[in-house]
Amino acid sequence: HCDVRQSSYPDFKSLAWWCTNIRASYKEFQVKGKSRVLTKDIIKRLNDIGFLWSIFTVSRAFEERLLELQDFKSKFGHCDVRKSYPGYESLSTWCTRTRRSCKEIQPKGKPQRFAKEERIKRLNDIGFQWEVSTKKTFEKRVL
Repeated sequence: HCDVRQSSYPDFKSLAWWCTNIRASYKEFQVKGKSRVLTKDIIKRLNDIGFLWSIFTVSRAFEERLLELQDFKSKFGHCDVRKSYPGYESLSTWCTRTRRSCKEIQPKGKPQRFAKEERIKRLNDIGFQWEVSTKKTFEKRVL
């Protein structure tokens, strides 16, 4: 992962400071359109390795939930997280909210909250189930 913080990794103090400075430079880049340290190429390269531009945001929560969902899929073979799976009640709630968030489109066509295009793509890539049926099929009842 690319979440390097001093409090979590004291052995990597200089790397943590570098990350902090890069994040500050990124904010400057977003506001002014330029930075004394960052270029578009450097930003792209950092994005390509999964650098976390902000460590205290909804983005972090999304990354953690995505990892949980990937873990769930590796155990159960699908991404249909129901509250009936012990220990996954919270993930089930997150999945429900994610589906709802993608359905509630703002007037300008932007998805609400954390349902950004990149996140939707990442969810699609792991097989997230956008539609879930509450009806049990004959096969599901028998098997």
